[in-house]
Amino acid sequence: MATKGNDRDRHAAFQRGYDRGKTNGEERARKDNAVASAHIALATELRIPCPEPAEPGRPKGASQLRPEPWIVRKNASGQPKGWEDGWLILNPNLQPGDHVWTDRAWVYRGELSRNAVYRWDRGEPVTEAQRLAVEETARFEAWLAEMREKAEQR
Repeated sequence: MATKGNDRDRHAAFQRGYDRGKTNGEERARKDNAVASAHIALATELRIPCPEPAEPGRPKGASQLRPEPWIVRKNASGQPKGWEDGWLILNPNLQPGDHVWTDRAWVYRGELSRNAVYRWDRGEPVTEAQRLAVEETARFEAWLAEMREKAEQR
């Protein structure tokens, strides 16, 4: 039978190990976070996937369709002055050409000045692109349903 002294010693040893493990885990998480932050700082392009569309009318065996992921791209050219660290949100699903989000509408990139194209700070475009990706999936679902309906009418 164990005595109270041994129980206390074992509990104290366990507590020391637990505290050391907790401290080591926090330090490891801090280092991992620093490495991840450094990698993100080096990124010049991010792809934001659109949510998977619901396809209730998809024929059995047909391939699943989905919209292309959004592109969030950093201004790597260093021009114009004052916008060197700007980012754009690009929608590859709109044709023809490259359309960027101006916070109000999708506009063909060639119709805008560079400071209007790269208008976002680093953290903003990812959040905005995630919000827009949900809207793009809804638009894609409606387009897909319309195309399937037209195909059934033929």
